[in-house]
Amino acid sequence: MIFLAFVLVILLLAVFFEIYTRRTGRNCHMQFILVVSVLLFLQSGLRNVAVGPDTFAYCKMYERDINENWSELFYRVKNYYLDGVGKDPGYPVFEKMAAYVVSNYQVYLLLVSGIFFSALALFLKRNTRTVPDALIAFLLYLTLFYGFFSVTGTRQTLATACSLFGYEVFIKRRKWWPFLLLMLLASTIHKSVLLFIPFYFIAFIKPRKWHYWTMAILFPALMVYAVPVSSFLKNLGGYEDYGVYESTGTYRFTSILLLFSMVAFWRMRAVLREGPTTRPLYIALMLSLFFTPLTWVNPSAMRVVQYFSIFLMALAPKLVNSFRISSVKTERMAYVVCLTVLLAYAVLRGLGTEYAFFWQEMELPENYYR
Repeated sequence: MIFLAFVLVILLLAVFFEIYTRRTGRNCHMQFILVVSVLLFLQSGLRNVAVGPDTFAYCKMYERDINENWSELFYRVKNYYLDGVGKDPGYPVFEKMAAYVVSNYQVYLLLVSGIFFSALALFLKRNTRTVPDALIAFLLYLTLFYGFFSVTGTRQTLATACSLFGYEVFIKRRKWWPFLLLMLLASTIHKSVLLFIPFYFIAFIKPRKWHYWTMAILFPALMVYAVPVSSFLKNLGGYEDYGVYESTGTYRFTSILLLFSMVAFWRMRAVLREGPTTRPLYIALMLSLFFTPLTWVNPSAMRVVQYFSIFLMALAPKLVNSFRISSVKTERMAYVVCLTVLLAYAVLRGLGTEYAFFWQEMELPENYYR
């Protein structure tokens, strides 16, 4: 109920800011993004440690790491880079540094949440134009990304924030060395972010229709050969999490991605007319399609997909706006259809969601009792 109430609040805020925009002539797009980002920041940072499958585990890790001395932490860094023992040695260092300011884990969650939603707000500010655009983006977030960035995955939440900052601040300005340095630092927190580095070189390639036809052929092939590709990524990333095991598949994510991919292919020419800034959104979508079959082998591979699929939050509103070429009425119909689909998915997503604030009681998830 808390999740569904949150969706309703965002809808009401969108209506309020859009009415205010039309009456005053002032675009309240940025104000809407700021208010919703603050709400998401609080919802994520004030969550109970029992929310999500690994928040409690991160809590115990935090309490352990901040009580280690610096020599022990640097020893773990040396062991990782010289002997290949352990993983992500930069994360305990980040925790230790944060502990000088925020020794309480609940405040630490607010810090991590603040970093991520600052990056997301910057990304949406620069890649959407109106309140309806931002509403579509946030509904996509609640449907596809809430279950990861808002309630779990602390290390990759930080790594993804770095990738978003890297895209807006360095890739767009073609600043290679600062981007590389940021990605290398982020990789000490979650090694998978290294897969985002090639995006610097291909982000502004002009998408062609043959690119999409190639992906249309590759997608089913990758579904068939997802096991060896997943094994390769497991060795590349050094994570047992990327190993192969039985799963039911990522039905909701894959269906939404395929749906928007078909519309993106249909409206490609109209969207690309906006200029080179729309090219990275298409390239990211194609990379998402490339990696998505791996999630059917192991849902943990979603960590790789999300570096690129999060760009769909900026592409989806542009797909709706592209119908304006036909007529304003057609654009409004496209917006209503998009809004209806996303709301339906959001409601279905919310039906299985458990949430409590840190001051409420909540049982730990079942995975802690196995």
